[in-house]
Amino acid sequence: MPHQSDAASSRAVLIGSYAYRNMDDLPAVENNVRRLGELFREPALLGMPKEHCLELVQPTRDDVFDTVHKAAAGATDTLVLYFAGHGLADPDTGELYLALHDSRQERLDRAVRYEDVRRVLLRPAAMGGTRARRKVVILDCCWSGLALGGAMAEVRGYIGAQASIEGTFVLTATAETRQALAPAGKRYTAFTGELIEAIAQGIPSAPELLSMADLYDHLDASLTAKSLPRPQQRNRNSAGNISLFRNQAFRPPEPPAPKTVDHGPSPAATPTVTPSVTPPLTSVAFRRTTKKALLPLCAAAMGGAVAVSMWLAISDEDTERTCVPGKLTLIGSTAFAPVLSKAAEAYERSCPEAHITVDSKGSAQGLVDLDKSGQEEGSGSPQLLAFSDGLKTADFPQLLPHPIASTLYTFVVNDRTGIRDLSSAQIRDLYDGVISNWQQVGGNDHPVRLVNPLPGSGSRQIFQRQILGGGRQLENNSDDCEEPAAGTSADVVSCERRSAQMVLDTVAGTAGALGYGPASAASDRDDLLVVRINGHRASTNKTSYGAYPFTLRTAPWRRRQRIEQPLR
Repeated sequence: MPHQSDAASSRAVLIGSYAYRNMDDLPAVENNVRRLGELFREPALLGMPKEHCLELVQPTRDDVFDTVHKAAAGATDTLVLYFAGHGLADPDTGELYLALHDSRQERLDRAVRYEDVRRVLLRPAAMGGTRARRKVVILDCCWSGLALGGAMAEVRGYIGAQASIEGTFVLTATAETRQALAPAGKRYTAFTGELIEAIAQGIPSAPELLSMADLYDHLDASLTAKSLPRPQQRNRNSAGNISLFRNQAFRPPEPPAPKTVDHGPSPAATPTVTPSVTPPLTSVAFRRTTKKALLPLCAAAMGGAVAVSMWLAISDEDTERTCVPGKLTLIGSTAFAPVLSKAAEAYERSCPEAHITVDSKGSAQGLVDLDKSGQEEGSGSPQLLAFSDGLKTADFPQLLPHPIASTLYTFVVNDRTGIRDLSSAQIRDLYDGVISNWQQVGGNDHPVRLVNPLPGSGSRQIFQRQILGGGRQLENNSDDCEEPAAGTSADVVSCERRSAQMVLDTVAGTAGALGYGPASAASDRDDLLVVRINGHRASTNKTSYGAYPFTLRTAPWRRRQRIEQPLR
């Protein structure tokens, strides 16, 4: 079976040389490197951190070896080396040289001898090599098949040290006697273009994880069908099972219809769902009626939720009671507020003596208020539950989260932009201010205006982590989302709104606006365009299999201490 590479423990070095002093230029090579870098960093494919995916364009020999050594030292899972450019063959030894900008056949000392790079990949870390268990080498250059001569075989003296290495895979654009092709006017070279398409679009007949063997078989068939040079490969120790990327064309089999659970009569006609097993949260909130009214309503309101198990509170001591009188306040996430409001209304209908208030001011503020309220009451949990979409942090050691739902988020644009699909790379460029007009990505002539939730909101935290990968985001520079604020200047307007609903409303009313919000709320509106990410709409199936990258987990939080008393 394919072995999925761990992005955090892997490294990639992508090298491209496209402008030459003594040979023809290869302008497509730069595009090769830039696009492959995007694919390696794409969360839906691999999600390699930017600092671990190293792009070298027009490097010197020192640049190449310094970077390869750095990556080799840092990798413990998979080490990837890619080169595109001219290849040269030593007429005396038949060895492959990777040509740099000032290389020529008569001066091979100005090129990179592939054998020298290969030794770095094979040596153990203690001898200047690597601890990586798997290695992948991809060469798109003339005579690249010469690299298969050793097929990453052991260097003399290192055979014992290589026993722990799981596998090495070498993929080349041509055989040792063939030249690679870089068709004039094409965006990518012939071999890498096919490779990029297979990674970005996926392979319909392949499994969920694309192995190197799957990629080779696909490239061999597609390039041969186009009368292009056949690629070559060598691998050892099951290296063909190395998987760098998830298969974007994979479609899981339809799951069987879920069994329903009879929750008994409810005042509201709502669908039933199968609850997941979730431990009780506190003994002072809802009890059995939670199952009857709250859980089905949450499931219906969530729409795009992957899983909902709304067990806000079940008493260990009093499981027979079906109604708990008193007051309870639900605070926190603005995105989850519609769900909580409907659930609270249903509970109050079944339990008239209960009074539940929903007061949503954002995930971060909800946790602050819960922590402060608990401290003021002395000990125990106040009659308060805070719902947060954010990540668990060390800021509130006395608060405990209990995740109950995964909510799909989606990007939305004003209906005048003319955009329905964005790649992850385009989204990052939009929020970095690189793209300032929708025409740059195939849309209508409108300036880009970014509408964001407030800093500290759960949705913004997850957006920054899952979509931006920790990358840069434009600071707030506008109050009205139309023009930069007085005293500021910016090519792209960026503004903030207090709630998820306000973000969606502002995007709907602002030409050129882009924002994000819960997929269930966005899809119900006809004044917004829901944007696909890399061709994928928000879908529970795609989330389960990693193709859709934007999902929030919502959790109610309580304090550690418990109070065994009724609501008051």
